[in-house]
Amino acid sequence: MNIRNILVIVAGVVVLMILPSTSFALTISGIVFNDVNCNGARSAGDSGIAGVTLILSPGAIIASTSATGQYTFSGLVPGTYIVTETDPSGYCSTTPNSRKIKLKNVNVSGQHFGDSKKFVSPPGGCCP
Repeated sequence: MNIRNILVIVAGVVVLMILPSTSFALTISGIVFNDVNCNGARSAGDSGIAGVTLILSPGAIIASTSATGQYTFSGLVPGTYIVTETDPSGYCSTTPNSRKIKLKNVNVSGQHFGDSKKFVSPPGGCCP
């Protein structure tokens, strides 16, 4: 925990108060992956998908996945956020495209999104 010192002078007496810092630098992170077996979970053979757009609300902050499918939203304060993934061209979702995340005082990782090239939906569904 970061500590912030405050010097207060009361009636000619110097008082040093130590308060917890109110600055945060929290993150939300995860991977967008090619769900080869369409099971909705990241498996050993599921590689990341590069260049996928994700949007963090409120604020409409945009992130793009790296070559390994990783993304991170950083510099966040505690609160409730929604991460929304945009399906890459030629893919359909095997997991929900958005999720609600409550940030407290710790980083949140493992917010993965699965997509598959098997079939394009809707209405017939993504995977057989």
